[in-house]
Amino acid sequence: MKSTRPPQRPPHKAGGPRKSSAAHKSSGPHKSSGGFRDAGRKAEAGSRSEKPRSDRPYGDKPRSDKPRSDRPRSDRPRDGKPYAGKPSRSDRPQHSDRPRHSDGAPRAERPARSDRPQYSERQHRPDRPQRPDRSQRDDRPQRAERPQRDERPYRAERSERPERPHRSERPQRDTRPQRSDRPQRDENRQRPERPYRPERPQRPEGRDDRPQRGPRPQNHTQQRHEQPRPQIERKPGSNRIVLRGAIALLRAMESKAEPADRTLFGWMKANHRRFDARERSALVQMAMDALRQRARLQWWLSRAGIAEADQDAGLRIAALKILQDGSKPDGMREMLELGEESDFDKALRRLGGHTLEHPEMPLAVRFNIPDWIEPRFTERFGADLELELAAMLRPAPLDLRVNTLKTTREAALAALTAEQQRVQPTPLSPVGLRLGPNAYVNDGAAYGEGLVEPQDEGSQIAALLVEAAGCKMVVDFCAGAGGKSLAIGAAMGNVGRLVACDVSEKRLARAKLRLRRAGVHNAECRVLEAKWLKRHAGKADRVLVDAPCSGTGTWRRKPDARWRLTESDVQELRAKQAEILDRAAKLVVPGGRLIYVTCSVLTEENEDQITAFRQRHSDFRILPVPGIWARSVGGGCPTHLPTLRLSPGRNGTDGFFVAVLEKF
Repeated sequence: MKSTRPPQRPPHKAGGPRKSSAAHKSSGPHKSSGGFRDAGRKAEAGSRSEKPRSDRPYGDKPRSDKPRSDRPRSDRPRDGKPYAGKPSRSDRPQHSDRPRHSDGAPRAERPARSDRPQYSERQHRPDRPQRPDRSQRDDRPQRAERPQRDERPYRAERSERPERPHRSERPQRDTRPQRSDRPQRDENRQRPERPYRPERPQRPEGRDDRPQRGPRPQNHTQQRHEQPRPQIERKPGSNRIVLRGAIALLRAMESKAEPADRTLFGWMKANHRRFDARERSALVQMAMDALRQRARLQWWLSRAGIAEADQDAGLRIAALKILQDGSKPDGMREMLELGEESDFDKALRRLGGHTLEHPEMPLAVRFNIPDWIEPRFTERFGADLELELAAMLRPAPLDLRVNTLKTTREAALAALTAEQQRVQPTPLSPVGLRLGPNAYVNDGAAYGEGLVEPQDEGSQIAALLVEAAGCKMVVDFCAGAGGKSLAIGAAMGNVGRLVACDVSEKRLARAKLRLRRAGVHNAECRVLEAKWLKRHAGKADRVLVDAPCSGTGTWRRKPDARWRLTESDVQELRAKQAEILDRAAKLVVPGGRLIYVTCSVLTEENEDQITAFRQRHSDFRILPVPGIWARSVGGGCPTHLPTLRLSPGRNGTDGFFVAVLEKF
């Protein structure tokens, strides 16, 4: 006995879509009502029940004649398995027994269509305005009042219209009169007189009075203000803008405790828009000349009756223009806005007709050096004293080091020549180039691409004497901004380990930028710490100590440094240099080298320091520089001594001292 309760559907599996029931599909025709379809299913159920279910591959549904890809989704077996678990059609719930609506009522219990509420009986929607009944609308004419088709105006049918002749048979519509009928032009008529215009002078063919058009700029959007200003010849002292700018710059350099080049950078960054390129160059050169000739200018102003305490920047610039350029004192008085017959005006008048040099000047005044350092220079240079001191007064050229990681010396020279620079190779360094004192390359492509780096020729030679090629670990103990670290990294060819150390993290940050631009990838920057020094003791093949010093070898580049240095500073620097040498010596591996470098020309910072170090460390010996020079630099060595001393007068470089010590 069959149960009245319809069998439950198989549960839906969570991995795929629910299988569609085969009860909604039939092979024969069926109607929407359930009676005829149910009767057909019951009739077929008896005949199909006799055949075993396992013999039918797709359940009780016959095989489809359509291709496998065209069959409905429910006709396809899943994973190659037949639908063997489906109940028979007779056991499936019928359409009338299943709820089909949200109210749960089966289809048989729904009211007939005739009993459902009609549109007019539905509830009125409050949000939509109700349209009036068609019978109550007066805006449209009633259908009965509209004209009927038969009452409309008559329009002839196409067949009843008269036939038009062909285009070729139509008459031509030419209304223009023939040429013979047109009115002829009267050739004897008199024309109205035109107003008198004077004849223009004829231009000569070869005109030289007009300026010729120059080459068109590559950038067609270049504005007029970007064009270079015309070179106007000005008389010395006639440009008050330059003179007042030089006075302001010199006053800023003397009032601040920082180096002059740093003050110059900050002042020019704030005031460069007030001057053009030529004026900027002139005022910077004037202020630097006033620093170089400070001792002479003070001597002349004191001789003219002005106390040293009253000698400000304006008076020194005015004295420089009178003594060096031959300017008139009256023009300087007007520029400084001095009153006539004042003490300063009388002093400037006494300077007229003189030059910077005077036979009564002492040696220290004549060469612009402090009085206390004269005996030390006499001991160091001997008979070449005046030669070296005169070289320190001249402006230094701009030396560049070629980055061998990216280019060669010849290619870098060609690149700088293309930038309109006057370049020549350095006489000593094989990787150096030399430009004029006023040259500027930081805005060029060669510097931006890291092909060249500003570095004095003496500093380049000191880095080459390290002989860092083939070393596993090289330490730049006092790296600073990384000038010598760049040269050492290029010599190593990015092979091995290069450690740039310093006590200032700010200077090391600048060194990182320079190393990245130059393409040095084997370098690391590290702030000096006692723990790191202890961990790396006895591991470095080369240790370069570019010790802090008085900087007397760089006075031609830094004229203000000679007036900042004191005798007590030298004594403090000697103690600091000895301490740095002792700490750096612990990093050297047996068989390694310690290279001591200073940019000083004083004996107490150079030879005396090495002698004292060897007395404290007997396991170090001096290696002669000439042998190392032949291998690393090449060419003739400028000295036959075990240590190297370079000077501006004899070698054309900054003053340098290099000593190479080997640990055994």
